[in-house]
Amino acid sequence: MRKATQKEFETIQELFSLNYVKVLFKQLLEEELINKKEYELLIKKLDEDIDKVLDKGGLMWKKEK
Repeated sequence: MRKATQKEFETIQELFSLNYVKVLFKQLLEEELINKKEYELLIKKLDEDIDKVLDKGGLMWKKEK
């Protein structure tokens, strides 16, 4: 197994942070502090951010057609 580069490590750290925010949004939805539409919009934006982080970090897999 090879060691991760600094760039890969930072990318993974950022991904963990974004996924943690997803969990927080899910909790807010369950506690009815946000509605389903708000939740879906927030998750959509986070998914876009995740794609950007993966692309920037060089970890984005090519999407199959």
